[in-house]
Amino acid sequence: MILATIGVPSRERGGDWYYRADMPMRRCAREPGVWAIEMTVIHRALDMVLRAADVVIVNMCPTAKLIQAAAERRERGQATVFELNDDPLEIPDPVSDGERRNWKDIRQLLPLFDGVQFSTLELQNRYALGDTIVLPNAVEHCTWGALSVRRNFESPLRIGWGGSARHLVDLRAWAPTVVRWANANGATIALMCDRSLCEPFAAANDLDHKHPGTIGEYYRFVAGLDVGLALLTDTKFNRSRTDVKYLEYAMHRVASVLPDLPTYASARDGQTCMKYEARSGYASELSEALTVAAKEHRYLEQNARLYSLSREFDPEPRLRWYRSLCGRDTDGKRLIEGLTAFDGSISVGRYVTLGFGDHELAVWERAARGEEIHV
Repeated sequence: MILATIGVPSRERGGDWYYRADMPMRRCAREPGVWAIEMTVIHRALDMVLRAADVVIVNMCPTAKLIQAAAERRERGQATVFELNDDPLEIPDPVSDGERRNWKDIRQLLPLFDGVQFSTLELQNRYALGDTIVLPNAVEHCTWGALSVRRNFESPLRIGWGGSARHLVDLRAWAPTVVRWANANGATIALMCDRSLCEPFAAANDLDHKHPGTIGEYYRFVAGLDVGLALLTDTKFNRSRTDVKYLEYAMHRVASVLPDLPTYASARDGQTCMKYEARSGYASELSEALTVAAKEHRYLEQNARLYSLSREFDPEPRLRWYRSLCGRDTDGKRLIEGLTAFDGSISVGRYVTLGFGDHELAVWERAARGEEIHV
């Protein structure tokens, strides 16, 4: 069986790419008879892959070409799945008018695909139509376990957070409480994010900032924390998020402070984490959660680490679902060999990720300049 995941044009190799594209395809390709491809919608090989793949996963990329391809592929007995891993109708600012327009008809677009896979039950409850499945984020202890070597416990307590610009509203709501607590307790606040997101933490006595990087660089950042933070307000978008931040902390033996939202229902307050009320006006709860987590972080992190072992990636549920959608079982050896000839491609066994070659880089740069590209 040939699988392919197709995403939006991006050169980033961070969390979203790793958890929803790279790891699932790479791990599925270790199973007997499975070949897998990861690529973006602007790659030169797009038409080739759409013709050959038994199952295509369209990852948050509802272009007209991919929607049309779903119908054509269905006639050939192939399956096309849409992946929804955020709530597109509740995306917080900053977001462009164009992005909002792209998603306004999402409920009408989803039935045009043969199935829909979601990252959370909350998203499935909101958007489920037809054949659907929830495929939650998972972790790879076998790949990243070496990063679980911890820092010196005698040095000042290190609390931290990493994330994207879409957390800005959340950070502005909770950063003042975190800063007051850290200053009062002599703790370092560590951030891995765009420099602009440091502004809510500007009053911190000890602030350590790192720029965003690869998933490996982020994991090394996480492994150096004593207490990891998930700073969310109670919004529909945040309720549909995955619990991956908790898993990342747990995997690296880092105690976590989490909002009491459905997002983190798997985390047990006082046993594997400390929780705080996510609504505004509950700053004291966040302070109390930080105080307990700082005192009990070794106990919390040990319990959380045991839980994270139960969330090791398992390819079987998704492969079983894909096979239920498509009866074809094509040998992908020649296709994968052909795709590795493209500049920017990286292959590992029966898996190939089609990165940016000269052509893709030129298209991406045109799009970055605001020029219209057709995909």
